[in-house]
Amino acid sequence: MPRAASGSRHRGSLRSEAFSRRARLSGPGVFQALLRSRRSSKSERFLVQATANGRVFARLGIVIGKRVARRAVDRGYLKRLVRETFRREQEGLAGFDLLVRPRRIVLRSEVIAAADELRALLTAAVR
Repeated sequence: MPRAASGSRHRGSLRSEAFSRRARLSGPGVFQALLRSRRSSKSERFLVQATANGRVFARLGIVIGKRVARRAVDRGYLKRLVRETFRREQEGLAGFDLLVRPRRIVLRSEVIAAADELRALLTAAVR
């Protein structure tokens, strides 16, 4: 049916917008290096730490403790906000591994301000 053809057309465009595997940090060694990093920027809502990665693309790690967001729904929401902001800015962050650590919950009414704040912190951490 035509439905399958149209579904595959949309799937390709959505996939190009996805947060790719190569853009994700993995492994405890990488996270430990970032946690020791002195290159950082912080605000009321976020702490961003960065290290050079020697690659032509940026990678992202996110750490959200239960002290910051007790409910899994809130932690998931914060992760989506961070990933989406990173995805939009990642071309300007090339060559760095970044670790984002939210410091408090972001309310739905603060999303735009929080995304702008995070965007500025990501840029400041790599400068």
